[in-house]
Amino acid sequence: MSLAPRMTAYLAQLPAGVDSYPDVVEKASVYREYLVGVDSEALRRVLPPALLPMIDAPPPSSAWVSEVHVAALFLALSDTLGEEAAFVELAYRANRRLLGGPMYRLLFSLLGPRTILKGAQSRWGHFHRGVTMHVAFVDDERGATVRLTFPPKLLVPLLFRSYGEAFRAAAEVAGAKDASVRIEAHGDAYVRFAVDWA
Repeated sequence: MSLAPRMTAYLAQLPAGVDSYPDVVEKASVYREYLVGVDSEALRRVLPPALLPMIDAPPPSSAWVSEVHVAALFLALSDTLGEEAAFVELAYRANRRLLGGPMYRLLFSLLGPRTILKGAQSRWGHFHRGVTMHVAFVDDERGATVRLTFPPKLLVPLLFRSYGEAFRAAAEVAGAKDASVRIEAHGDAYVRFAVDWA
């Protein structure tokens, strides 16, 4: 039995395993935040050799890295943590740290959740290539839908939950009270979230 069943299953269902979708990338700053305080030795024991440089010699935060590599790393991390809920909580804390830093916190608090989500769609390309975002707002101005589209099977339900925690953290840093995110629908190449706040 694999020590990393979630990661192993993920890579097995991709067209070229760890080498799938090389043009789909994201900034390294996101995944680096997830590694703060984790047991890197446990992670090192379950990662395939191609992914070891991500923890042994991480690229600069501004570097572009494979989205498949990040997804595999996250799923390996979830495997080392055991319960999926532990990984989802880690995702929330990592995004709160990333977005709650001095630079983002002041900007987000001045703009509010609606403006942050509206701007997220246009800024998404600064951090992601090959995964697209579309934001639509509901009438009461206290909610939005966020749709991500991506190559088939690039993202899986546990990773959807990780993205949902990023959207919740962003809304909270922007001053939202009682922010919540739920997955409304998903398929092999898309996921749609409902984001609500008070």
